[in-house]
Amino acid sequence: MTGSALILLREGLEGALIVAIVLAYLRKLGRRDRFAPIWLGTGVAAAIAVGIGVVLFLTVGRLEGDAHKVVFAAIMASAAGVLTWMVFWMRQQARLIKGELEARVGTALVAGSVLALAAVVFFGVLREGIETVLFFLAAAGQSSTVNSLVGGSLGLVAALTLGYAFYRGASWLNLRQFFMVSGALVLVFAAGLLARATAEVQLLGALPTFWYPVFDLSSVSFLATDNFAGQMLRGLFGWDRAPSIEERGVWVTYGAVIGTLYFRGLPRPQLRRRAQPERLPAAAEVSDA
Repeated sequence: MTGSALILLREGLEGALIVAIVLAYLRKLGRRDRFAPIWLGTGVAAAIAVGIGVVLFLTVGRLEGDAHKVVFAAIMASAAGVLTWMVFWMRQQARLIKGELEARVGTALVAGSVLALAAVVFFGVLREGIETVLFFLAAAGQSSTVNSLVGGSLGLVAALTLGYAFYRGASWLNLRQFFMVSGALVLVFAAGLLARATAEVQLLGALPTFWYPVFDLSSVSFLATDNFAGQMLRGLFGWDRAPSIEERGVWVTYGAVIGTLYFRGLPRPQLRRRAQPERLPAAAEVSDA
């Protein structure tokens, strides 16, 4: 549930921000009459993403045995890779997105094309929607379908609420801080996905283990996957009560390497210098005067 909520919150907010930026710019230009194409592009993109998600869920959900393990291992590994790329890409491009969207809106308005205006948000929302489907599938592989749906719904509602707050110009909404913190959590989630993918491959016998289990907490009832604590740890951190050394090694290695690169690239707070008092003229300068 936790992993699904986090993914839908972040991905949903990115899509909501695309729409909010465009609508806010049109409102600023006094072109509310052009809101309809924006909602059209958003609705079509969302419908396509949902359709892809339904097809994938129905297809993957029918798999059983080794085929199910192979597919979910591939989905989790792929999702971890895309999540990692997405977090670093978003950090680099976040400052440019607003300007690019406004420039495309201006071009579409000059051309007077409804389709061009709808396309401004269509491709961005569709990209976020397809990414969300992939990540949601990966999260669902670590939790029950019901819990994934509930968590995802809560995350999506929160994302839409924050997107509306951005459109209204909420001064309390600090997007830089939000994406910094959520980016770190997403990387923790990606580490868990890689660890779970490693465990699935080992269950298939395709990857040997040199130490299993590293520890065994199966007797600890509150860490079981049917309890809230166990579900949260598994969904967010890829927790396993009896992991192999390879599974934990993948988690620790990914966290150490990617975490170092992520936090090293974050902007450091600028320390304000104290204002220096004006220098009084020296006695010699006074006498010369």
